Amino acid sequence: EEGVINDIDVDSLPYAELNEYLRRRYITNETIEEFSIKYHVGFDALVVPINDRNGKQVGYIRRNLSSEPKYMNSKGMDVSNLLFPLDKLDDSNESVVIVEGIFDAIRANQEGIKGVATLGGEIKKRQLRLLGEFTNNIVLCPDRDKEGVRLAEKNVNLLEKYGFTVSIAKPSGVAKDLADIKDSLTDYRKDS
Repeated sequence: EEGVINDIDVDSLPYAELNEYLRRRYITNETIEEFSIKYHVGFDALVVPINDRNGKQVGYIRRNLSSEPKYMNSKGMDVSNLLFPLDKLDDSNESVVIVEGIFDAIRANQEGIKGVATLGGEIKKRQLRLLGEFTNNIVLCPDRDKEGVRLAEKNVNLLEKYGFTVSIAKPSGVAKDLADIKDSLTDYRKDS
């Protein structure tokens, strides 16, 4: 099955410090350690553990740096019932920013913004239940491409149908997504 992989012993991998891909996305070594982002030499891939709400690892996502598909999920991980990083959310959030990719979510959290990725772009009904446990105010931050716009429209309709208040934030300038923004992310903090 494409996009699904067998288990890797994530704990035994080295941290992905000094990784060029992460450096280009302005992700710091402190954040790499906080999110346990590892590097698999054999696959030339970043490996990001995915945790449930209690911080228990339920799987991982592999980001291939030099092969396709770019993203692969570990076997048995039910992404429709997860948000990343779910274990970093708490009940004090007035709103939650939803981004497309895991590295967007990592970057948002690095900048002090409570952001989560849906692990697929499209919000699933079970993910709505998870979001509702934290807040009814959602800020969508879609990628600035055709697919991002399509997903945003679909997600807005679903969220509003289930009673969420939704606003949309867009990356500034030429940035494709939140993790591409080098400057401080004050635009997002204002909206959230």
